Amino acid sequence: MNRLGRIALSAGALGAASGAAAFGETLVYQSVDQTGVGAHNGFTQQNGNNAAYYGDDVHLGTACPQVAQVYIDFGFFTYDAALYTPTLQVDLFAVDSNGIPVDSNTNDTLSYTPIATAFNASTTFTGHNYNNTGGSDIQTSRQTVCFDFTGQTGAANLTDFAFGYRDINPAGLVSPGFGFSVFTSSQGPILGSSNNGILIASPNDLSNTTFGTTTTVNGGQAGNATSMVASITCIPEPASVGLLGLGSLLGLRRRRA
Repeated sequence: MNRLGRIALSAGALGAASGAAAFGETLVYQSVDQTGVGAHNGFTQQNGNNAAYYGDDVHLGTACPQVAQVYIDFGFFTYDAALYTPTLQVDLFAVDSNGIPVDSNTNDTLSYTPIATAFNASTTFTGHNYNNTGGSDIQTSRQTVCFDFTGQTGAANLTDFAFGYRDINPAGLVSPGFGFSVFTSSQGPILGSSNNGILIASPNDLSNTTFGTTTTVNGGQAGNATSMVASITCIPEPASVGLLGLGSLLGLRRRRA
């Protein structure tokens, strides 16, 4: 079964795999690795490129009552064996008509104040040891990291928004930050949509940052970065969740009959 099949199998299976409470969640946005002839999948790191964020804009078509989880794929390559447990931050931003984040609070010192923030500091990556194995396949260290936005009011009733990740490691100075990377794909999302090119904010100074889009990224495998590999789930309105539960009960009664 491919990755799409696994993640779309059911909300319950998604929650079990990630450790998230996923009852009633639905998958509303997904970008995956491109496959087939001419496929180009890349990766890039924030630290070392003087980037504040890498991310993407999200267009759902209909409003998501509550963003539940954002899942992003990361990997870690090294020239010497190393473990890395990053403190990762994902921010959600309001956007303009072009999908570029806008500042939600002009009275603070941040160039772009997010509307919601989630952290993950519990995932350890084993760096691919280039010197010992004779290769540099970052896929061997690849993991999907979950960021939980459940219950955050700023993540409610969103149709168009953006997400951006940060590895909280100032300028990559805490070893081994340079090899920690996020994955990109040369095809757009297969569920939901976004504008062409991933979002990047630079320089890595939250008080002096400008967002833009790019299809060419550095510090990894460059070129054709149309979307960032990520998935987003949504909690439907309470009435919809109730209908899901009622349907399950009715199905159970039929089976018993």
